[in-house]
Amino acid sequence: MIKRQAFTAVLQAAFMAALLATVSLGCAGKPKGPRFEALAPPEAGSALVYIYRDDQVRGVGSARLKFDDEDLGQLKNGEYTALVVYAGRHTAGSALMWFGLFARSWNELRFQVSSGQTQYIRLSASTQSLAAGPADATAPGRSNAKADVALLMSAVPQSTGSLQISTMRRARP
Repeated sequence: MIKRQAFTAVLQAAFMAALLATVSLGCAGKPKGPRFEALAPPEAGSALVYIYRDDQVRGVGSARLKFDDEDLGQLKNGEYTALVVYAGRHTAGSALMWFGLFARSWNELRFQVSSGQTQYIRLSASTQSLAAGPADATAPGRSNAKADVALLMSAVPQSTGSLQISTMRRARP
């Protein structure tokens, strides 16, 4: 006969394993959207913005995207999205979603685009000390208000962005 304590420990272990398996499904898997295909150059008065993610930090399967306060959904590693926007000032924001459930860190990039311009914005995560990186990345519930996993956002030159995004897949809405 199994002792009550041993049985309880087995049930707890089984519950934790099931919970971890369920949570990991939210951040597992490779992007499945169509392969990258460059869009036509933007018309006068508008600009083209590509936002892409190319890091592989374990356990951070998605980043929630916002553009000018509009929710664009999730962006997984190896995915990109493309936006045709008016020329002028814009704000791109993102939050790393830990196990697909809650924001681990977030950041925001304010930038300006000119008529006819194509702008590339790279998202990546880093587990290195924030002393060497941006001080803007934050995380809720941290005693020092600093994230130990930082979300990095940067506007990159077209030559760099077009090369990095060339192997990615488009995010599905």
